[in-house]
Amino acid sequence: MKLSVVGHRVDALTLAYRVAFDPELVPYLETRAKVAREHGRAAVEWRGIEGAIGFSRAARVWHIKSATYQIHIQANAPGSVQHPDGSKEPGWTVEIVWSAMALAELGDVDRAVQEGRAIAERLGGIWETRARRIDICADVAGKRVSEDDVRRLQRRPHCKVSRFARDGVSLDGDGEPIIVHQRRELTGIQVGRGFVVGRIYDKRQELADKHDEPKREAEEATWRARGWDGEAPVTRIEFQLRGDAMKELGIRDPHTTWDMNERIPKMAGPLGARIDAIWQRCLCWMRLVRLTSTRLTRCPDHPVWTELRALVFRRAAVREPAGRVRIRGAVSPDQLIGVALSLLGAREVLECGDERLGVMSVDEARATLKRELADVFLRSSDVAAAHLDRRWGPVKALEHFRVANNAARARFRTTIDQLEDSWAVA
Repeated sequence: MKLSVVGHRVDALTLAYRVAFDPELVPYLETRAKVAREHGRAAVEWRGIEGAIGFSRAARVWHIKSATYQIHIQANAPGSVQHPDGSKEPGWTVEIVWSAMALAELGDVDRAVQEGRAIAERLGGIWETRARRIDICADVAGKRVSEDDVRRLQRRPHCKVSRFARDGVSLDGDGEPIIVHQRRELTGIQVGRGFVVGRIYDKRQELADKHDEPKREAEEATWRARGWDGEAPVTRIEFQLRGDAMKELGIRDPHTTWDMNERIPKMAGPLGARIDAIWQRCLCWMRLVRLTSTRLTRCPDHPVWTELRALVFRRAAVREPAGRVRIRGAVSPDQLIGVALSLLGAREVLECGDERLGVMSVDEARATLKRELADVFLRSSDVAAAHLDRRWGPVKALEHFRVANNAARARFRTTIDQLEDSWAVA
């Protein structure tokens, strides 16, 4: 069969919300979880949310599972903020994981985003939203995964490539041991293990290994509707994006134009309108080539990649590769404070502070915090200045500091300029 794309979609979506729970929600979930522990299962019906409930005692997380999504609710979730006046901002208390088949039936990732928010609103007041994971995939008929594909892969330097056989058995010794007395045929390749992961694998074989007939029939029906002959191999090319990659691509908040520094606008429009640009960026991050040169960067695209570059998820969307701006090396305020305290603590010049604050107003606490931090930084700057003076001499030390200062300013100024240019995409 001639190479052709017989399916493409957003295959996974995980959304998280900072939700201040309805006061009646936690007692209700505790009651239903108790029933589930006694009987092995229990139903949940809360303002239109229906599913079966489970509970993880160690993490105090409730799991509500329906046919289309899973909701993970954590009362003491990370990210909460306790203010001196007693008020509290909720942490990331709700996570919604959409199933692949539900996303396929919805046909539009923006509908999943809207419905996810509607679900979270039934649980309480939403403070903030973020997308934690998104998988984008395409199915190519007429392509079979082979060892040659490993040699044809152009990828980022030092990006790990893993090979897998049936049932996820590693051919490289990762995870489960290699079964040496049995010949294993390569069925999948994974590139990367961090915030961006690319996969090329035999989708028909994966469906056969799972023994999930409804899912297999649904996938094959989609392929047939797009020209699959029912016999040709089907290879899935899939990209999984998480964490910092979503932040750097401007899709951390699926509802708004958001920026990691909260001051620079990024890609405009809903998440669905940005999928084409993100897909094109992923195809640049990893690609299959035709081996016409010993340097993979000089090799042209493999015919599979030619088909994938022509793929359109949404016709009115921007299809130029999305910009991904990676800011590395800047310390966080917590790191800065830790470094200053460590420097002074090693010299035994830190004073012991009284941890029992007693009654203190918000303004008093804020002013005292600034004063004590300023004192720590001032004394640590004296230590740093003395170190530079001994090493360089006073004149050379000042020159050295100004050179380092200007280099840091130029580095981050360049990054901000790149952000402004990259995200000026409507």
